[in-house]
Amino acid sequence: MSRMTNDAALVESSIINTMEGLIKDPVSVISYLVAMVAISPSLAMFLLILLPATAFVIGRISRTLKKQSNAASLRVGDTLSILDETLGGIRIIKAFCAEKILNNRFVSLNNTLLGINKKMAARRDLASPLTELLGVSVLCIIIYFGANLILTGDSLTAGDLIAFIAIFAMMINPAKTLSSSFLMYN
Repeated sequence: MSRMTNDAALVESSIINTMEGLIKDPVSVISYLVAMVAISPSLAMFLLILLPATAFVIGRISRTLKKQSNAASLRVGDTLSILDETLGGIRIIKAFCAEKILNNRFVSLNNTLLGINKKMAARRDLASPLTELLGVSVLCIIIYFGANLILTGDSLTAGDLIAFIAIFAMMINPAKTLSSSFLMYN
């Protein structure tokens, strides 16, 4: 019952979002990367070294959320199963005075599910600010590295640095969507 009620809509939305993200976003990200390499190859290489570390941290949080989501789905299935068994066998349960046993079992599963949902909500609420903090940190590092390139007399100018930062800012959303598409695919 849980698979039919909860997972069907989730699968449909996941497939649509994943396919849309896997078609549109790679083209955007590659275009932005090419533009950044054209502006400053050294700054673009520095960015390409820095981004995997950031993606690793975000990926760890996402994997933890996915594991907790799977555990929550299993608990919802168990809860619905107990509810179905209880309602289907109400006469037998009353005949053997087992209401208290099944009630305790149901309450225990609900409390476990509540705990899992609270942990998921806390991680989800932490994930967004952490992602933003990492993005701002990467931007600050790019500005610092770019300013050093300007001051050392590299071929980078202040206008080029601003253009590079603007392109990087435009690349963030397609990159996030692309990474979440890969997460949904896995």
